[in-house]
Amino acid sequence: DDLVDFFNEHISEQIDTSNIRIAKCLNTGMSRGIAHVTFINHDDFLTALELNNAVFHDHSLRISEGVARTRLISIRKAAK
Repeated sequence: DDLVDFFNEHISEQIDTSNIRIAKCLNTGMSRGIAHVTFINHDDFLTALELNNAVFHDHSLRISEGVARTRLISIRKAAK
């Protein structure tokens, strides 16, 4: 909610997000400093991009468009 509040404080219109995922360390449960936000419409995303390098909780935000990753499968011949 802090992240949505941050965006809403800096953007004149309320933004619509459909999903926010915060990456956490499996051992400690602490945030890894990475969040993935899915915006409902492209205009909200473009507006959020304007906040790149803004300060959030004493940290500089890096906002960029995510790139879909594909999983590569390596197939090797069995040793004879």
